[in-house]
Amino acid sequence: MTITQAEIEQRLHLSEVDHAELATLLSFEFGSSATLDDRRVVYPNATPRALLVEYSGGKIWRILPQPGLDNETALNLERRVQQELLAPPVRKVGRFILYSPKPALGYWAHGDHLVLRQPPPAAPQARPWSELHPLLCEVAYQGAAEHMTDMHRRDRAVRHTKLLLTLLIPGLADHWDPSARTAWVLPTGTDRESVCMQQIHLIKDFDAVGDELAEQADLPAAPTADNLYEAKPWELAHHETLVLPTTLGADIDRFHALDRPSRREFLRASFWHHQARLLHHRSLSASYQALVQSIEVLAAATPTPDGARKQFKAFLRDYIHGDWDGADDLYGLRSRIVHGNTLMLADEEGLGFHPNPRASDERNRHLMAEQVSRAGAINWLRGLKTSTGDPSHQSRK
Repeated sequence: MTITQAEIEQRLHLSEVDHAELATLLSFEFGSSATLDDRRVVYPNATPRALLVEYSGGKIWRILPQPGLDNETALNLERRVQQELLAPPVRKVGRFILYSPKPALGYWAHGDHLVLRQPPPAAPQARPWSELHPLLCEVAYQGAAEHMTDMHRRDRAVRHTKLLLTLLIPGLADHWDPSARTAWVLPTGTDRESVCMQQIHLIKDFDAVGDELAEQADLPAAPTADNLYEAKPWELAHHETLVLPTTLGADIDRFHALDRPSRREFLRASFWHHQARLLHHRSLSASYQALVQSIEVLAAATPTPDGARKQFKAFLRDYIHGDWDGADDLYGLRSRIVHGNTLMLADEEGLGFHPNPRASDERNRHLMAEQVSRAGAINWLRGLKTSTGDPSHQSRK
C-alpha cells in the first residue's frame, strides 16, 4: 500500500506537534539524515530513503514519503509521536545559574513557575576580584516523560527565561560572561604542561532538572527597588547585594501575555542586549553594535516606508523621550562601525590607563546605548508610548 503525503502528515500530526521536536524524533528513529539544500532534509542518510522533509521559513512545510517508507515504519513513527510528543505534559522544573556583579541574597518567587534564590552557605564563594556572583534560578515548564522531548522543552524554557531575566534585571548575565576568568597556568610544583583554569561554581545537589521549585524556608525575601532601569552603573554599585526591580513580576506577566510573534521579537531584542554584555570586555565596538541592533529588532516590528534610520528614530521617539535628539548620533556611530569606517578607540589602540577624551566620549555613548536599549524594550513591553502616534503600536496582546 502506498502512503500518501496527506496520510503521513496526518499520522505524524504535523499540524499539532512542535516541528523541532518532530525533527528530533525523526533523527533518532532513523539514526541519520542528510541536508540536500537550504530547504530539504532526507531520512535516513542511506538508500532507500524513507522521508523527504521540506522546510519554509524554518518550519516544516510538507513531508513527502519516499520508496523506503513502509507501513511498519509509518506505524512506529505514529506511535512514537502519540506517546512522546502528544502525551499530556508533565510539570517539571529547569534549574540554571545566572551571574551578578553583586552577591545574591534571599529568595524571590513569582507565582508557581519562577524562583530566584541565593546559593547555599556551602557553595563556592566568588573571589574578591571576580564579578561572578551566582544566582540560582528555577523555572517550571511543561515537560515530557520521554527524555529527549523533555530536554528540548527544558532547554527552550531555560533559554527564554535567561534572555528575559538578563534584560529585566540590570547587571545580570549568564555563564558565558567573559569575566569568567580563564587563563593558562602551570600546576604548582610540577613540570607538567600548562592547563586551562577557569573559575566555575559547582553547587552540590543543584541538578538541571527537578520536580518542584525550591521553597523559601528560612531565607529572607530578596531586596527590591524602584527605578532600577534608569540607574547608572555606579548607582547600582552602591548596593551591597543584587537588587531586583520591584516591577519584575509584572513585566514577566506582560511578556507572557504577548502574542507569539511579539514574544519572539522581544526575545530577539533581549538576545542582542545580552550579547552586548558578553562582548563588552572583548570589543566595545561590537558591544555597541549589538545594543543598537537590540533597538532595531523592536523598531522593525512596526515598519515604516521611510527606511531603517527613520524607523529607528520613530521607535526612540515613541518609546524613550518624545523630544530626545540623540537618535541620529546613536545610529550614525553604529553605521560607521558596521560599514567599516571606524572602530572605537578601545578596540583600535592599547589605551592602558591614560585619559583620552575620545575614549571617554565613546564609553559614554556605549552607556547611553545600553540605557536606551533597555528602557526602549521595557517601555515597548509595557506599551508605554511617550509621544502621540499610531495607536496600533500598543495593540500587541
